[in-house]
Amino acid sequence: MPSPGPHPNRLKLGASTLLRQQKLIFAGLSLEVCAALPAMTAVSKGFDAYVPVDACGSFSETKHQTGILRMVQAGVVVSDYCTLMVEILKDNLVPEAGPGRMSSFPRQRKQRSKRH
Repeated sequence: MPSPGPHPNRLKLGASTLLRQQKLIFAGLSLEVCAALPAMTAVSKGFDAYVPVDACGSFSETKHQTGILRMVQAGVVVSDYCTLMVEILKDNLVPEAGPGRMSSFPRQRKQRSKRH
């Protein structure tokens, strides 16, 4: 009879793939706990940790600001969501970036010469 849950070998494969990654992005409902603590732990284990602060919530402005300060002191890179996604894509003009990502920077279009 097959096991009801995910196959154990698939779980091992997923974990080993994750462990090969060097750059991790964290976000959470409460920036100072749900994002900051795992991100700081990742840095202490040798990973590059990134937190898009605008993708995280907080229960007060004080908690939000002190959470950012703690992360910066621990070596976590704090940024915003859009900047991190553009860095991942390497080019914000690829189709995966979706519409409107860089609407303030219109594409340069080549002028076609008119033939008479």
